[in-house]
Amino acid sequence: MLSVNGGLLCHEEDFAPVGISYACVALSANAPPRPGDEQVCMEVLPRAYAFVHDQVTAGRAVLVHCSSGKDRTGLFLSYFLMRAEGLTPREAIAAVRAVRPIALSAEGWEEFGARVLAALE
Repeated sequence: MLSVNGGLLCHEEDFAPVGISYACVALSANAPPRPGDEQVCMEVLPRAYAFVHDQVTAGRAVLVHCSSGKDRTGLFLSYFLMRAEGLTPREAIAAVRAVRPIALSAEGWEEFGARVLAALE
């Protein structure tokens, strides 16, 4: 399980005994995004990707945990598609939105996500 909301409502101590691997990264929850949010996301997205990549490589499924499953989740999944599938930032956002049309829909998040992803491209 990857929590992108800083672990809100996750009880990490409950996961290991039942064989669930867990990582927590805190992506910005601000809408619209605030100064400094881009840097935070650029620092933690590679760590989140590494965790998910390791789990997938080991044949394990990964649940991405958030609050609404649209902005922070959409940003991470777009980043994952860029890294894993070689998509451009706009292609990755479009692919996520094809499955979750409200992804990156909070005020300022589409532009914010595109900037963060372009910086990590």
